[in-house]
Amino acid sequence: MPSLKKTFESSIVIISLIIIIFNIFIYVAINEKKTNEEEVISFLMQDPANLENVLSKINSLKEDNNKKNIYTY
Repeated sequence: MPSLKKTFESSIVIISLIIIIFNIFIYVAINEKKTNEEEVISFLMQDPANLENVLSKINSLKEDNNKKNIYTY
């Protein structure tokens, strides 16, 4: 039967590994998000028509949402 000290040490090692792996996943997710944001900004800056199209789509979605909200009340 393992001693309490060995069990405690094993638990600490496992918890530490879980925390390290979790931090790695967070780091990767944050860097991936930054890359996506940079790609979007680059796409929009390449051609002003891109930005105009996106703004038009956003306005269209807002109008659709407003129409839906009117009918729900």
